[in-house]
Amino acid sequence: MKAKLLGTGRALPGEDVAGTQLGNVELARLMNEVRERLAVEAPEQEVLPTDADFPERRLGVLSRRVLDASLTVRDLAIHAARSAVADAGVDIASIGAVYVNTTTPDGLAPTTASSIHAALGMEEDVFAVDQSLGCNGFIGGMYNAQGAVGRNEARPNVLVVGAECMTSVLDASDRTTMPIFGDGSGAAVFGPPESDDLPGVWMATQGVSARNITVHPDLSERPIYRVRSRNGQCVVEQGRVHRYVVGMEGREVFKDMVRLLPPRIEACCQRAGLELEDVDLFLFHQANARMIEAVTQRVIPNCAAERVPIHIETLGNTSSASVPILLDQVRKSGAFTPGKRALLCAFGTGYSMGMTILNG
Repeated sequence: MKAKLLGTGRALPGEDVAGTQLGNVELARLMNEVRERLAVEAPEQEVLPTDADFPERRLGVLSRRVLDASLTVRDLAIHAARSAVADAGVDIASIGAVYVNTTTPDGLAPTTASSIHAALGMEEDVFAVDQSLGCNGFIGGMYNAQGAVGRNEARPNVLVVGAECMTSVLDASDRTTMPIFGDGSGAAVFGPPESDDLPGVWMATQGVSARNITVHPDLSERPIYRVRSRNGQCVVEQGRVHRYVVGMEGREVFKDMVRLLPPRIEACCQRAGLELEDVDLFLFHQANARMIEAVTQRVIPNCAAERVPIHIETLGNTSSASVPILLDQVRKSGAFTPGKRALLCAFGTGYSMGMTILNG
C-alpha cells in the first residue's frame, strides 16, 4: 500500500463494548427454538434442525460476538476509531479523511463516518464518507486512503474503519448464515509513505456473481427472528425494525474463491516484486476457516500456520471488520513488527476482491 501504517484498533462485543460471546451449543439451542416457533407460525416454511457441531465442522467457528441491543454499529465504529487514533499517537487534527465501510448501517443517513467525525471532534475540512463493499470494504477503504494521504498538508493522515453488526441482518432460522457471522469493528490510521516505490492496492470486481452474496429485504409475510444480546445473555426476538436478511450461496462462493484467489495472490506479489516466500503474514478476510485452508494450500502448500493467523474460530465472520481486527491482533501480539510484510486479502459481495502488501 502506498501509505504508512501508523496505528490500529478494534471493538469487540463482550470485550471492548457491551455484548455477548455466543458459543455453538447456545446458538443451536436458540436456532432450534426459532424452528419450533416457525413450525406453528409459518408451517409452510421448512427449517432444518441445527446441531452444535455444525459450525465448527463446516465453517471452523466455535463462537461469535453479538452486540448488546442497547448499542449500534456507530458505537462499534467510534470505539475502534478512537482506539486506532490513540495507538497511532497522532493528533485528531492531523486526520484529513475518514473512510468507513459498513453493510449494516443504523440508517441510510447520516453516515457512520459523520458520527465518528462528531464523536472524535474532527475539524470541518475533513472528508468523511461511508461505502458498502461488504467483506472487502476495509481494503476498499485502503484503496481510497492511499490517494488521500498527504493531500491536505495540514491534515495528512487518513482513518479507515470497518464496522459491522451482522446479527442485525441475520435470519436466526437460516443455517447458511446464522452460524458464521458475528459483530465487531476494526480501524487503522495511515500516513504518507516513506518511499515512493511501495506497491499499491489492487481491486477487482466480478459483477456477474453478485447474487451469490446479498443483503436484501425479505418480501414474504413470515416472521423473521433475530438473535439479540441483552444484559449479557442472548435471546431470540422477532425482528421489527426492518426485514433485511443476508442471502448466500455458500457452496458457490467457496468454489469460486478457491479458484479465483490463488492466481491473484501470486499476481499481487509479482506486482510488488516479491516472491511468496518474502511475505511474512497472509491476512485473509475471515470468511470460512475451511476456505482459507483450501486457498492457502493452493498458493503455499504446507505453509506454516503462524504465517496465516485466523480468528474466525472465536469471532466468526465479521465482514469488513475481519481484516482490520486481524491486523490489530497481529500488531499487538508482536507478530507484525517493523521490517515484516503482510499480504492482506479480502473478498465478498459483488464479487469485490482486494489485495495489497503492507509493511510493518
